[in-house]
Amino acid sequence: MITSADLDHNGLRDLILIYPTGGNGLAPSSHFFSLTFDEQGRPIPFAADGYFQDSNKGIFDLVDLDRDGRAELIYMNFNDGYWITNLYEVNRARWQRISGLHDHRSYPLYTRFTYRSNRKVVVPASGRHPSAPDLSSREPYFRGRLLSYQWANVDQSEDIGLVVETNQGRKITSKPVSWHATFTIVFDGPEERTIVSLSADEKRIRPVLDEIATNNYRVSLYGDRLGNGLGSEVLWATRPAKARPTRSQL
Repeated sequence: MITSADLDHNGLRDLILIYPTGGNGLAPSSHFFSLTFDEQGRPIPFAADGYFQDSNKGIFDLVDLDRDGRAELIYMNFNDGYWITNLYEVNRARWQRISGLHDHRSYPLYTRFTYRSNRKVVVPASGRHPSAPDLSSREPYFRGRLLSYQWANVDQSEDIGLVVETNQGRKITSKPVSWHATFTIVFDGPEERTIVSLSADEKRIRPVLDEIATNNYRVSLYGDRLGNGLGSEVLWATRPAKARPTRSQL
Protein backbone atom coordinates (compact mmCIF):
# COMPACT_ATOMS: atom_id res chain seq x y z
CA MET A 1 0.00 0.00 0.00
CA ILE A 2 1.26 3.48 -0.90
CA THR A 3 -0.48 6.62 0.29
CA SER A 4 0.28 10.18 1.33
CA ALA A 5 -0.81 12.56 4.07
CA ASP A 6 0.50 15.53 6.02
CA LEU A 7 1.53 13.43 9.02
CA ASP A 8 3.09 16.19 11.12
CA HIS A 9 0.72 19.00 10.12
CA ASN A 10 3.52 21.18 8.67
CA GLY A 11 1.83 21.85 5.34
CA LEU A 12 3.84 19.27 3.37
CA ARG A 13 2.41 15.94 2.29
CA ASP A 14 4.42 12.89 3.35
CA LEU A 15 4.77 9.46 1.78
CA ILE A 16 3.70 6.24 3.57
CA LEU A 17 4.30 2.64 2.47
CA ILE A 18 3.03 -0.61 4.01
CA TYR A 19 4.55 -3.80 2.60
CA PRO A 20 4.97 -7.42 3.81
CA THR A 21 8.06 -8.73 5.60
CA GLY A 22 7.56 -12.34 4.51
CA GLY A 23 7.67 -13.43 8.17
CA ASN A 24 5.40 -16.04 9.74
CA GLY A 25 4.33 -17.15 13.21
CA LEU A 26 5.01 -14.39 15.75
CA ALA A 27 7.39 -12.60 13.38
CA PRO A 28 6.32 -9.10 12.30
CA SER A 29 4.10 -9.36 9.26
CA SER A 30 4.62 -5.96 7.66
CA HIS A 31 6.87 -2.93 7.32
CA PHE A 32 5.78 0.66 7.87
CA PHE A 33 7.93 3.18 6.00
CA SER A 34 7.47 6.92 5.81
CA LEU A 35 9.25 9.79 4.10
CA THR A 36 8.37 12.95 5.94
CA PHE A 37 9.54 16.32 4.68
CA ASP A 38 11.18 18.95 6.85
CA GLU A 39 10.91 22.74 6.62
CA GLN A 40 13.47 22.72 3.80
CA GLY A 41 11.41 20.20 1.85
CA ARG A 42 14.04 17.49 2.35
CA PRO A 43 13.01 13.89 3.13
CA ILE A 44 13.57 12.12 6.45
CA PRO A 45 13.11 8.31 6.48
CA PHE A 46 11.47 6.28 9.24
CA ALA A 47 10.96 2.50 9.24
CA ALA A 48 9.28 0.05 11.62
CA ASP A 49 8.54 -3.65 11.40
CA GLY A 50 5.30 -4.74 13.04
CA TYR A 51 1.75 -5.98 12.57
CA PHE A 52 0.34 -3.02 10.67
CA GLN A 53 -3.04 -3.33 8.98
CA ASP A 54 -4.07 -1.41 5.90
CA SER A 55 -7.36 -1.31 4.04
CA ASN A 56 -9.29 0.91 1.65
CA LYS A 57 -10.22 2.97 4.71
CA GLY A 58 -6.59 3.71 5.58
CA ILE A 59 -3.97 2.38 8.00
CA PHE A 60 -5.48 1.08 11.24
CA ASP A 61 -2.31 1.71 13.28
CA LEU A 62 -1.90 5.33 12.15
CA VAL A 63 -3.99 7.46 14.50
CA ASP A 64 -4.34 10.88 16.14
CA LEU A 65 -5.31 9.98 19.69
CA ASP A 66 -4.85 13.45 21.19
CA ARG A 67 -6.44 15.18 18.17
CA ASP A 68 -3.62 17.71 17.71
CA GLY A 69 -3.38 17.17 13.93
CA ARG A 70 -0.14 15.15 14.16
CA ALA A 71 -0.08 11.42 13.51
CA GLU A 72 0.81 8.71 15.99
CA LEU A 73 1.87 5.18 15.09
CA ILE A 74 0.83 2.22 17.24
CA TYR A 75 3.84 -0.08 17.35
CA MET A 76 3.73 -3.55 18.93
CA ASN A 77 6.37 -6.17 19.53
CA PHE A 78 6.62 -9.42 21.48
CA ASN A 79 9.31 -10.02 24.10
CA ASP A 80 9.75 -12.13 27.25
CA GLY A 81 6.17 -13.38 27.28
CA TYR A 82 4.46 -10.01 26.76
CA TRP A 83 3.03 -7.96 23.96
CA ILE A 84 4.45 -4.46 24.27
CA THR A 85 2.57 -1.51 22.79
CA ASN A 86 4.47 1.71 22.15
CA LEU A 87 3.24 4.92 20.61
CA TYR A 88 5.31 7.08 18.28
CA GLU A 89 4.38 10.66 17.42
CA VAL A 90 5.70 12.70 14.50
CA ASN A 91 6.61 16.35 14.91
CA ARG A 92 8.64 18.53 12.52
CA ALA A 93 9.15 15.51 10.25
CA ARG A 94 10.73 13.32 12.96
CA TRP A 95 9.25 10.44 14.96
CA GLN A 96 9.67 10.08 18.72
CA ARG A 97 8.66 7.23 21.01
CA ILE A 98 6.30 8.45 23.72
CA SER A 99 7.22 7.60 27.28
CA GLY A 100 4.58 8.21 29.93
CA LEU A 101 1.07 9.64 29.82
CA HIS A 102 -0.56 10.34 26.47
CA ASP A 103 -4.31 10.78 26.02
CA HIS A 104 -5.30 9.08 29.30
CA ARG A 105 -2.92 6.11 28.89
CA SER A 106 0.67 5.61 29.97
CA TYR A 107 3.10 4.04 27.52
CA PRO A 108 4.46 1.48 27.00
CA LEU A 109 1.52 -0.86 27.61
CA TYR A 110 2.11 -4.52 28.52
CA THR A 111 -0.26 -7.41 27.80
CA ARG A 112 0.53 -10.96 28.89
CA PHE A 113 0.73 -13.50 26.08
CA THR A 114 -2.04 -16.10 26.49
CA TYR A 115 -3.59 -18.74 24.28
CA ARG A 116 -6.98 -17.03 24.51
CA SER A 117 -7.98 -13.52 23.51
CA ASN A 118 -6.52 -11.10 26.02
CA ARG A 119 -6.49 -7.28 26.07
CA LYS A 120 -5.85 -6.76 29.76
CA VAL A 121 -3.07 -4.26 30.46
CA VAL A 122 -0.78 -5.46 33.26
CA VAL A 123 2.50 -4.71 35.00
CA PRO A 124 5.20 -7.26 34.06
CA ALA A 125 5.73 -9.87 36.77
CA SER A 126 8.82 -9.84 38.95
CA GLY A 127 11.76 -11.33 37.09
CA ARG A 128 10.33 -10.46 33.69
CA HIS A 129 11.98 -7.78 31.59
CA PRO A 130 10.08 -7.32 28.33
CA SER A 131 11.82 -4.79 26.11
CA ALA A 132 11.13 -3.00 22.86
CA PRO A 133 13.41 -1.36 20.31
CA ASP A 134 13.64 2.41 20.15
CA LEU A 135 13.07 3.56 16.57
CA SER A 136 12.99 7.28 17.35
CA SER A 137 14.52 9.69 14.85
CA ARG A 138 14.28 12.94 16.81
CA GLU A 139 17.23 12.84 19.22
CA PRO A 140 20.43 10.86 18.52
CA TYR A 141 22.03 8.51 21.04
CA PHE A 142 25.52 9.56 19.95
CA ARG A 143 27.19 12.29 17.94
CA GLY A 144 30.77 12.09 16.71
CA ARG A 145 32.69 10.79 13.71
CA LEU A 146 32.90 7.44 11.95
CA LEU A 147 36.39 6.03 12.43
CA SER A 148 35.88 2.84 10.45
CA TYR A 149 33.39 0.05 9.81
CA GLN A 150 33.47 -3.73 9.79
CA TRP A 151 31.59 -5.19 6.85
CA ALA A 152 29.54 -8.39 7.17
CA ASN A 153 27.41 -10.67 5.03
CA VAL A 154 24.16 -8.78 5.42
CA ASP A 155 22.35 -11.23 3.11
CA GLN A 156 22.97 -13.92 5.76
CA SER A 157 21.71 -11.65 8.58
CA GLU A 158 25.20 -10.81 9.81
CA ASP A 159 25.54 -7.36 11.35
CA ILE A 160 28.02 -4.73 10.23
CA GLY A 161 29.97 -2.79 12.88
CA LEU A 162 30.20 1.01 12.90
CA VAL A 163 33.18 2.21 14.93
CA VAL A 164 32.43 5.74 16.15
CA GLU A 165 34.33 8.19 18.30
CA THR A 166 31.74 10.25 20.18
CA ASN A 167 31.99 13.97 20.86
CA GLN A 168 33.00 13.03 24.42
CA GLY A 169 35.97 11.00 23.15
CA ARG A 170 34.40 7.59 23.79
CA LYS A 171 34.96 4.84 21.22
CA ILE A 172 31.88 2.70 20.55
CA THR A 173 30.85 0.04 18.06
CA SER A 174 27.25 0.17 16.92
CA LYS A 175 25.84 -2.92 15.22
CA PRO A 176 22.65 -2.27 13.24
CA VAL A 177 20.49 -5.41 13.24
CA SER A 178 20.43 -6.46 9.60
CA TRP A 179 17.62 -9.04 10.03
CA HIS A 180 15.03 -6.25 10.31
CA ALA A 181 16.28 -4.56 7.10
CA THR A 182 15.45 -1.09 8.47
CA PHE A 183 18.90 0.46 9.01
CA THR A 184 19.42 3.53 6.84
CA ILE A 185 22.27 5.93 6.01
CA VAL A 186 21.30 9.56 5.47
CA PHE A 187 24.00 11.62 3.78
CA ASP A 188 23.10 15.28 4.15
CA GLY A 189 24.96 17.79 1.99
CA PRO A 190 24.52 21.48 1.27
CA GLU A 191 22.86 20.79 -2.09
CA GLU A 192 21.23 17.38 -1.66
CA ARG A 193 20.28 14.65 0.77
CA THR A 194 21.03 11.02 -0.13
CA ILE A 195 19.28 8.09 1.59
CA VAL A 196 20.70 4.56 1.33
CA SER A 197 19.15 1.46 2.93
CA LEU A 198 21.24 -1.43 4.25
CA SER A 199 19.13 -3.67 2.03
CA ALA A 200 20.69 -2.00 -1.03
CA ASP A 201 23.57 -3.54 -2.93
CA GLU A 202 26.91 -3.63 -1.14
CA LYS A 203 28.49 -1.71 -4.01
CA ARG A 204 26.08 1.14 -3.27
CA ILE A 205 26.55 1.22 0.49
CA ARG A 206 30.28 0.84 1.02
CA PRO A 207 31.39 3.86 -1.05
CA VAL A 208 29.08 6.03 1.08
CA LEU A 209 30.55 4.68 4.32
CA ASP A 210 34.08 5.03 2.89
CA GLU A 211 33.51 8.70 2.08
CA ILE A 212 32.05 9.44 5.51
CA ALA A 213 34.95 7.77 7.35
CA THR A 214 37.75 9.07 5.10
CA ASN A 215 36.62 12.69 5.34
CA ASN A 216 35.77 12.66 9.07
CA TYR A 217 32.24 13.90 8.42
CA ARG A 218 30.17 14.49 11.54
CA VAL A 219 27.67 11.71 12.24
CA SER A 220 24.69 11.14 14.49
CA LEU A 221 23.29 7.72 15.46
CA TYR A 222 19.51 7.48 15.93
CA GLY A 223 17.40 4.64 17.32
CA ASP A 224 18.47 1.45 19.04
CA ARG A 225 17.56 -2.25 18.90
CA LEU A 226 20.25 -3.65 21.22
CA GLY A 227 20.29 -1.35 24.27
CA ASN A 228 22.65 1.47 25.29
CA GLY A 229 22.32 2.98 21.83
CA LEU A 230 24.45 0.29 20.19
CA GLY A 231 21.93 -1.05 17.67
CA SER A 232 21.43 2.03 15.53
CA GLU A 233 18.59 2.50 13.04
CA VAL A 234 19.93 5.58 11.26
CA LEU A 235 23.44 6.86 10.61
CA TRP A 236 23.09 10.54 9.73
CA ALA A 237 26.19 12.08 8.19
CA THR A 238 26.67 15.74 7.30
CA ARG A 239 28.84 16.79 4.38
CA PRO A 240 29.97 20.39 4.99
CA ALA A 241 29.77 23.06 2.32
CA LYS A 242 33.02 23.58 0.46
CA ALA A 243 34.97 26.45 1.94
CA ARG A 244 35.38 29.47 -0.31
CA PRO A 245 39.00 30.22 -1.17
CA THR A 246 40.58 33.18 0.59
CA ARG A 247 42.07 36.09 -1.37
CA SER A 248 45.59 34.65 -0.86
CA GLN A 249 44.49 31.36 -2.43
CA LEU A 250 43.11 32.96 -5.58
